[in-house]
Amino acid sequence: MSLDVYAVRPANPNIHNLAQWREQRCNWLPPVTTNEFEILVDRGTPGGLPLPSNQDVAGFYAAPFVAWAADTYRFDMYSIQDPTSLDDFALRLRVWVSARNGGINVGNGEAYPLNTFRMLYNFTDLCIRNGLWWSPES
Repeated sequence: MSLDVYAVRPANPNIHNLAQWREQRCNWLPPVTTNEFEILVDRGTPGGLPLPSNQDVAGFYAAPFVAWAADTYRFDMYSIQDPTSLDDFALRLRVWVSARNGGINVGNGEAYPLNTFRMLYNFTDLCIRNGLWWSPES
C-alpha cells in the first residue's frame, strides 16, 4: 500500500462519482496542470504539505494524517475519494483549522504546524475546484 495520495481524474470523462467508478473502473490520469499545486501548498517550507515519495507535486505524503483523519472525521485517506466526499472533508477541515492555534498532534506523538493542515485544506480545495479525485496510487 502506498503512503501517498494523489490528485487524479478518471480516464473515462463520463464517470462523475464513486458509484459510477465502481461500476466502470478505469485508469487514472494526472491533473491537466499542476502549476497551482506547486504554488498553493508551500512545498519545501516548514509547515508545508509533505511531498509524496516520488516528488509528484499533485500528491502528498499522507501517512501522518491517516489516523488523525480517521479518528476526527472517519475519513479514509487511503481510499479513492470523489469530489463530493472531498468537498465534505474540506468543509469540516476548514472549520476545524479555523478553531485551532499552534501545532497539532496527529496521534503518533509528533506535532505538525497548523499551517500544514491549512495546506492540506488548500490541496483538497484545489482538487474540488478542478473536479479532481484522490487516489492512493498515481
